[in-house]
Amino acid sequence: MRRVLGVLLAIAILTACSGDDDDAVEPTESSAVEATAEPASDAIDEGARTRAESADGSLVLESISTRAGLVTAGDVLITVSGPAMPEATVTSNGDDVSSHFVDTPDGWSGLVDGLKDGENEIVATAGDESVTLVVTNHSKNGPVFSGPHLEPWVCKTEEAGLGPPLDEDCDAPSKVTYSYVSTDGSVKPLDDPITRPADLATTTIDGDAVPFIVRTEQGVINRGIYTIWVLDPNAGGGFWDGTRWNNRLVFRFGGGCGTTYSQGSSFVGNADVGLLGQGYAVATNTLDTFQTACNDTLSAETALMTREYFIERFGVPQFTIGDGGSGGAIQQLMIAHRYPGILDALSPSVPFPDAISISGGVTDCRLLVHYYDTTFGASLTDEQKRAINGQASTGTCESWDQLFVDAAVPTVGCDAALDDQVYDPETRPAGLRCTLQDINVNIVGRDPETGFANRALDNVGIQYGLVALNEGVINVDEFLSLNEYIGGMDIDGNLVPAREEATEEVIASAYTSGSVIGEGPLLDVPIILRNLYTDDIGDIHTRFHAFSIRDRLAQDGIDDPNLLLWTAPTGDLVAQLLGNVAGGSDPITLLDEWLTTGTKPERATNRCLLADGTELTGGWELYDEPGPCADEYAIYGDPRLAAGKERRGDVVKCTLTDIDFETYSVEFTAEQQARLESIFPDGVCDWTQPGVGQQPMDGSWPDYGP
Repeated sequence: MRRVLGVLLAIAILTACSGDDDDAVEPTESSAVEATAEPASDAIDEGARTRAESADGSLVLESISTRAGLVTAGDVLITVSGPAMPEATVTSNGDDVSSHFVDTPDGWSGLVDGLKDGENEIVATAGDESVTLVVTNHSKNGPVFSGPHLEPWVCKTEEAGLGPPLDEDCDAPSKVTYSYVSTDGSVKPLDDPITRPADLATTTIDGDAVPFIVRTEQGVINRGIYTIWVLDPNAGGGFWDGTRWNNRLVFRFGGGCGTTYSQGSSFVGNADVGLLGQGYAVATNTLDTFQTACNDTLSAETALMTREYFIERFGVPQFTIGDGGSGGAIQQLMIAHRYPGILDALSPSVPFPDAISISGGVTDCRLLVHYYDTTFGASLTDEQKRAINGQASTGTCESWDQLFVDAAVPTVGCDAALDDQVYDPETRPAGLRCTLQDINVNIVGRDPETGFANRALDNVGIQYGLVALNEGVINVDEFLSLNEYIGGMDIDGNLVPAREEATEEVIASAYTSGSVIGEGPLLDVPIILRNLYTDDIGDIHTRFHAFSIRDRLAQDGIDDPNLLLWTAPTGDLVAQLLGNVAGGSDPITLLDEWLTTGTKPERATNRCLLADGTELTGGWELYDEPGPCADEYAIYGDPRLAAGKERRGDVVKCTLTDIDFETYSVEFTAEQQARLESIFPDGVCDWTQPGVGQQPMDGSWPDYGP
C-alpha cells in the first residue's frame, strides 16, 4: 500500500480530497491532526469525537471533526492509529480511500468525502484485524440533533453580503475577504491580498514580526451565517498560511434572547485583533447569537457543525474556548452542561445561568411594573418598589419589561417579513407564535389540548415582597394587596388576574432535558465568569446571577475549583456583550494556559477591580468577607429572591406548604390572616424544599431528531 511520508506533500493531497467547497483552505504543516491515544473497548463517543477499535486493539478508528453519528456535508476527518496502522487499508462504503490518508504524529489521518446521506461504513483492515466505524451523514443545512427545522425561515444572505439565497434553506456561496491592521491601530479592508500597504502593521508570533493580515470567511452552515477569522500573514498565495496559527479556536457567542425565525445577524462584532494578533482563530455563526434564536440546543448544534467545518478546512484545534456575554454566556454554560466536549473552557461575561430558571424573575417584572401603575400599587415609594423587586434600582425591572418580557408574547419578536403569518387569536389562531417556548418547541413539546408549545412558567404560591414585609419596608396590607392583585400572564402573554401555573410534567421536562444548569459536566470545565457591575444603573445584568452559578456548582458547600469570578466597575457594556471585556484577551490566554498545562495556574484567582483602579485577587473570601470589594459591589437579587427564593435560583416551580404565621416577623390580625389564606388557598412556597419536578438531567447530548 502506497504511503505518503512527506507531511507537506501529504497535506496537499488531503486538501485536494476535500472536494465539497470551492473555498476550501489548503492546510499546512501546522494543521496536523491530533488524535487521542486513550483506548476504547468499542465504538464510543468521547466529547465531540467517536472512537472504535479492533478486537485486539491493534487498530483504532476515530472521527476527529465531529461525532460519528453527527457528520455533516458529506465528509469527515478520520484518524487511524494503533500498532497495525502502518499496514492498514481504509475503505468507505467498500471503496478504497487509503490515498486520502497521510502520516501525522498521532496516526494516519485523512478527510473521507463522498459520504451518502445516512449511514456509511468506514473500515480499516490490516491482516486478519479490522475495525468498523459507522458514520451518519446529514445535510450541511441540518438538522442533526435539534429536531425538525423551525419554520418558516427568513433568509438574510443578501444583508450579509453573500448574495441571494440559493434555496429555501438560505444557502449561499461562501466568500473570503481580507483586511489588515494599520500602524494607527485601525482595521482597514485589503482588496488585493498580494498588495502590502505602506501602513501595514506587524504582530509578533513566536518571536517573529509578521504582517498583520486577517482572512475572513463567511458562508452558510445549518441555515445560519458563519464567520471565521484567521491570521494570514502570507495572504495572496492562493491558500491559507496556517503556520502562524496557535492551534486554538475561540468560538464567540452573541447575546440577547430572540425569536426571529430567521438567519438573523451576529452580535459578535468584527475581527478581534487582540486574539488574532496572538495567533488564535475566531469563529461564530448567527445561530450562536441568542437574539437570532434563543434556543441553546440549536446553538449547540450550530457550534458543533461550524467547528466541524473549521477542522476539516483549517485544522484541528487543540482546544476550543467559548467567549461572549449575556445570552452568549447562557449558550456557553448550556452547551458545556448539555453537550460536553464542544467547548473545552468558558469565558462568559455579564452571565446568566440559563433562560428557563431566570424567566420567572424576568416575567415577574412585567407583573410588578403593571401593578405599580394600578390604584393598589401607585402609592408605593421607590424604596418600597426596590425592596419588592429585590434590585438596586427600579430601572432593572423596567428594563426587563421593555427589552425581553415580550418573549412571552406570541405576536412580538418574529422577523418583520413574517408579519402576515404571525398568530392572532381572532384572525389567525393557527399562526406563527413568536415566543421563547415556541422557538424551543422541539425540546419543550406541545400542549395536547391547545397545540401551543409548553411553557415552564409558574408563580403559584409566591409571596411577593416577603423580605420587604419581614424587614418592615412594606406593611401587611401593602403585602396582601400586592399578592392579591399581582396576577400573571396567560399563554398569549396577556396580563390576567390568575397566576401562572405549569404542570409538574412540563417542569420536570425542563430538568430532565438539562435546560436548568447545575452539577455535572460543567464541573470538569475551567470557567472564568466576568461581571461588569451595573446593578445601580438599572441594567438587567445583575450581579447575583454570577453567584447563582457559583452556588449551583458548589458541592457539599465547597466551591467548584474550576470556577473564577472577575469583577470590574461599570464600563463599556456593549463591549461586554460582544466578548471584548474586562481583562481584554487575558481570560482566553489564562484558560489556554490552564488547558495546556492541565493544571490550574497560580494566577487563576478571583479578581476584583475597584473603581479607583485597585485590583484585588484571592479566593471567594474576596467577595464573601467584609472589605472593599463587598462594599463596592453589593449583591442584590430579583423579585423571586425578594420572595424568599434561594440565591442558587434553580427552582422553577416551588413546593407548597401550609401558611404558618409564626414564620413572619410581623403580626397579622385575624382579618389579615383570613385574607392571606384566601389569596393562597393551596399554601405558599417552601423554598427550603426541592422544586416541583426538580431532578437531575437524563444525560448529556440529548437528541431531538433530524
